[in-house]
Amino acid sequence: MNVNIKEINSLLKKLNKLNSKLYKLQEKGKITADELNNLYYEFSNPPKRASLKMSQVLKLHKLRHKGKWKKEDYLLVVEPQTYIKATKLTPKNFMFDEDNVYNENNYLVGVGYFHSGKSGLAQSGDGDDFGDLWWLANKSLIIWINKNLKKGEKILNKYK
Repeated sequence: MNVNIKEINSLLKKLNKLNSKLYKLQEKGKITADELNNLYYEFSNPPKRASLKMSQVLKLHKLRHKGKWKKEDYLLVVEPQTYIKATKLTPKNFMFDEDNVYNENNYLVGVGYFHSGKSGLAQSGDGDDFGDLWWLANKSLIIWINKNLKKGEKILNKYK
């Protein structure tokens, strides 16, 4: 994978600091709770190309339950809910402990402890498409985080 993990982790750290600063703006009454919630939502939902897909999860799950995988069989992800660092999602991960695959109306809705609704995006926590989204650590994620950092800095500068 041609992704610089240090760069992604540095950007994630900046994004978390930005979220803290935005929270402080809300505490000071400079932005409303609704504005803050909208920003948090925007800053925690990357584009689909930077989101883990159920089809990718299924490939790792199959490797786990066949008992055959290599050191190279992993995806770089950013786990919810904190989204603080990129890690390797390997077939050995506890999210694949359960040997179950569920389809519903031609949608892959459950693999191990991952689930999804019609979106096809891998989530954990609450069911369907209401869980915590797993991010893919890739170039699209880097672009998306940089865009959000610029947007957040504009907001912070507005209230200096």
